[in-house]
Amino acid sequence: MSHQFSLSKLAIADSLGTSRFRFRGRFSRVLVSDPARTLQPKLDFLSSVGITVPLLPWLVSLTPIILHRSVEAHLAPLFNSLREVLGSDSNIVAALRHMPFVMRCSPKATFLRTLPVLRDVHGLTPSEVSKLVTLQPGVILLGPDRVWEIVQVVKNAGV
Repeated sequence: MSHQFSLSKLAIADSLGTSRFRFRGRFSRVLVSDPARTLQPKLDFLSSVGITVPLLPWLVSLTPIILHRSVEAHLAPLFNSLREVLGSDSNIVAALRHMPFVMRCSPKATFLRTLPVLRDVHGLTPSEVSKLVTLQPGVILLGPDRVWEIVQVVKNAGV
């Protein structure tokens, strides 16, 4: 049974063009995962929002935890939040190419707390927030306090 699951994982990886992955080290959780129940739903969701080869293997290699995050509890809410700001899945994919670690973002912990600070406190329009997140997606990984500090430094510098 274990051998069958390993072959299934390799078949999934191969079908997505990720056969060059080396499943070791940080991928050890992938080896013990049930491919049909645990891995395939994440891969299907990511594919449905436009994350395919060559971006998919790169994202997984940098942030393998995304294969263990719940689609309903993490991935779908993250993409819904990003869609509100960026407007489309293609803009989200473009932002992920710039900053793949955005996949680690917890919308409730940082993203949804930071956006009001940018809009309400610092006066950025929704269009300006969208441009900022597109060009510097890492901003959504920052907490509101850190965003406040950065904006104050920029203001003090006269920019």
